[in-house]
Amino acid sequence: LAPMLQCCCRHDARGEEQAEVQDAELPYKTWSRAQCSEQSEPMLEGIVTQPATPEMMAHRVLGWRSRAVVERPDCQSIVSDLTDKQIKQLQEEREQLFQNVREHLKSDGRLDAVMTPESVSSLTNPDGDWSELVREMLKNVETVNALGGPRFRVVWWATLLKERRLPRYPSDWPLILDAETLLKTWLEEMDNHGKIDGRLPSMIFLSHRWERPNLDVSLAHPDTECNQKALALAEYGREGTCPIFKFKFDSYFWVDYSGVDQYDVYQKVLGICKLPVFVSSCDGLAIFNSATADYEPRAWTRVERMLAYTFTASPVFVYLDEGYPWKPLDVNAIIAQDPSSFKRDESGALQIVIRSPLGPNSQLTCAEDLKLIQELAAIALSVQPLNWRRFSADDQKIDFDDTAILLDTMHYTLDDEEFQRQQSAMSALWSAAFALGNNRAEVADPTAVATRNSADHKQKEGHRFGCMSMPFFLQLHRRLQAHAARDQAKA
Repeated sequence: LAPMLQCCCRHDARGEEQAEVQDAELPYKTWSRAQCSEQSEPMLEGIVTQPATPEMMAHRVLGWRSRAVVERPDCQSIVSDLTDKQIKQLQEEREQLFQNVREHLKSDGRLDAVMTPESVSSLTNPDGDWSELVREMLKNVETVNALGGPRFRVVWWATLLKERRLPRYPSDWPLILDAETLLKTWLEEMDNHGKIDGRLPSMIFLSHRWERPNLDVSLAHPDTECNQKALALAEYGREGTCPIFKFKFDSYFWVDYSGVDQYDVYQKVLGICKLPVFVSSCDGLAIFNSATADYEPRAWTRVERMLAYTFTASPVFVYLDEGYPWKPLDVNAIIAQDPSSFKRDESGALQIVIRSPLGPNSQLTCAEDLKLIQELAAIALSVQPLNWRRFSADDQKIDFDDTAILLDTMHYTLDDEEFQRQQSAMSALWSAAFALGNNRAEVADPTAVATRNSADHKQKEGHRFGCMSMPFFLQLHRRLQAHAARDQAKA
């Protein structure tokens, strides 16, 4: 339905359909489709194609955000073998980078970023001014990039909606944004309240387990064959709902597949070293509790939750899974599946328990990652927390198998209700369109009723309905919108 509503159709004097289609896979194409006879198949005529670079294709999706696309990588080939000299250099650079990360996270200035309930309440007003918070976000990202190593890179939700997949860095670099440039551009484009198109910027760290891990980097992939994670993130971003604030957010996701170099092992190690500051640059964390790849026992996801509970601004984690937003959330089923990791609090809200990433039941694919995980966990346990829920707790210490984090499931319920409402409206609209389309076909062909049960005629009738449905459906859509506007004006 969405592609149909996005097309601009019109009829010329000869009665031919004209459609201008904007599609990243079919750049700058304009075609006319001749009216179909009962003896011929639909045909596309007069296709005119201009070559489109990846930058042009990205611009068509990103709009003004295309000014924040990351720079073209110098190397886009797989580099897995390092010389002895490179290994020694990597060890030295890694140690220095980790030292920079520790000093940054332990600095007194970081406490200024704590989001308290008082500061949150002042921003819940629809007329609240978020512009200063956007500047603070930019200042934080600038500091993180200045530490050295890979820059902070994010993916916009609408890119995921358009591409229907997670982009990989560096091969998909035109679809990935530099967060620092993005926030600078946001400051140029925003209104007096820090918003663009009524939305506020939000940086979200995705914590997930890879669906198709493989030691061969060319075969490893974090998502399922049908890209469930990408679609869930796209829907979450499109809805933009928040249980605390009544306005919408423009979501940008940090995903390891898109934010860390997947080809160059040297850059990948440095990217993992900066994981704590990437988390601290995000205002929230989203967990994807997959039904096909066990999320909670993974050592990496456990340390990510520790870091988020220490450094992110949001007091709750966003909960996503394969059912979002297509079906209602079943909290009891989630707890029954893994009662040692999920539970309810006193109010009945869903929580996830923090468990040790170094415990006997934690899972790790690469034994070489153990040292990195130990160092990251040590940072989360030792520094002053910035997350206001942990910051304001009577006991700020993390007790494994006891400390639990509240999960945001309200957005899940709200977005599912909105999805079901849209589905009902869409079904009614399609039923009206199909009924009126059949009536028009019967007027044009008096024998339609008598021969409708013929399989051969069904095929031909389908062709005719397909040719006329585009302008007809759009006309019906506009007519219904006009009726709704008149009814609203009368009310």
